[in-house]
Amino acid sequence: MNITKDEDVTKVLQKLQDRKDKVHNIDFTCCTLITDTALNLIGETFSHIKTLDLYGCIGITEEGMLKILSSNPNLVNLNFSSCKKVNGDAALQSVIDNCPSIETLIAEDVGITTIPTDIGTLQKLKLLDLDRNNITVVPRSILDLPTECKLDFFNNPLQEPPVSVIKDGRRDAMIAYYEDLEKGARISNKLKFVLLGTGEAGKTTIANILNGQTTNYMPAKDDRTIHLDLMTIPIHKDGHDPITLTVYDCGGQSKYAAGQVQFITSVGFYVLLVNAEEEDPFNITRFLVILQARAPGAVVQIVLSKTDLLNSSSEIESKKDWIHKHVQKFQKYNSKNDTEHKSAPLNIQGDIIDVSAKNSPTDTHNAIINRIFELSDASPPILPSVRQNVPMRWLAFERFLMAISAYGLTDTSKLCEAIKGDVEQQDNDNGTDNQAYSDENEEYNNEPHGSNGCLECRNLLLPFKVVMVTWNGAISCFHFRYFL
Repeated sequence: MNITKDEDVTKVLQKLQDRKDKVHNIDFTCCTLITDTALNLIGETFSHIKTLDLYGCIGITEEGMLKILSSNPNLVNLNFSSCKKVNGDAALQSVIDNCPSIETLIAEDVGITTIPTDIGTLQKLKLLDLDRNNITVVPRSILDLPTECKLDFFNNPLQEPPVSVIKDGRRDAMIAYYEDLEKGARISNKLKFVLLGTGEAGKTTIANILNGQTTNYMPAKDDRTIHLDLMTIPIHKDGHDPITLTVYDCGGQSKYAAGQVQFITSVGFYVLLVNAEEEDPFNITRFLVILQARAPGAVVQIVLSKTDLLNSSSEIESKKDWIHKHVQKFQKYNSKNDTEHKSAPLNIQGDIIDVSAKNSPTDTHNAIINRIFELSDASPPILPSVRQNVPMRWLAFERFLMAISAYGLTDTSKLCEAIKGDVEQQDNDNGTDNQAYSDENEEYNNEPHGSNGCLECRNLLLPFKVVMVTWNGAISCFHFRYFL
């Protein structure tokens, strides 16, 4: 019988009264007219259900689910993905409280924000799929689940641990992260800020304006970016914590693309500049293709630059519409070719910013800065790398890499002082009392800074000499990749 609504369920239950103990599987996939009325009847009738599929049942709530879960403690497989009326947090807790035998739990796109700390009590769990939710923190108790349990947190705004740690479900990386976190941590206000676009789209001009240049901010034509320029820019806005941008100004010529892809990662904010005189949609979509391949799920802001070259506001809006048209074509094509949702779509912001750096550098500066703070303050996070709780050991490792660049590998005392001094200076600049070198981690606090440097620097130096020999080994290290 084709079950599509509550009345159909009632008819089926009447027929199954004599065999209700033999009903083990219920599949309501995409039964959009099913409501809690049907789930309540099922919960009152059956107590031996093993598999329950509620995918796409947009008319049910967590209360109806609870009725079934509480009367079927031996449930093994459950899917309640895309149930739009279900409170995902409450439903997940109900599963933990009532279904100790659960082996497969799929709850995609139901707005889950919190993973209960008692998740580890599900000792038979083999798959936990919480894709496309709003989870920012994964508790350490997730490691109490069986080692063979596959964890899937695809397309969540993860901050603790960062997505680079947890995306492949690597337990060794997760264990190392939580252990490092316990030794001391600090909120990071860093943001990787990547400027993309064709040659002469205005990327370097934007970078210079953000860096506070009020004159000579537009480079000469023969002074264009070769491959990649890096700079660090602190930005401020009243009523907000400051953010430090690590700016990647990417040369726009296609010949540089192969050397730039190693810097394209999902952690970051990508600003794609489109020249107001641009007429070839390929010069928009080619960057989106690279980002989709190298940084799925990345946040992208499109900026229409050099609007002084257009004659009126209507021409500006017309150019925006043209850009929107080709972005939507790209998104449609990408969605069509990723039917299994194996790759998170780019988070392309719908509002295109239009600027004229030549006529109004102040407005250009404010438009970009305001958008950065707007996105960084969003809840759930759109830019999860900002306001992220970062282990102090990671920060030391980052300083270590910078110190090696400045001093080489021979003088560990200079490396040590560079790391310690830089981190302490950042604390002073931020006006925070983070106790960068925590009392619980003596190697940060009390080690003598003699000719060989402190214990932490020596410990970092030993493996890094090996890592330096093999570049691929360095960029695969999850500590390093977080800052890349």
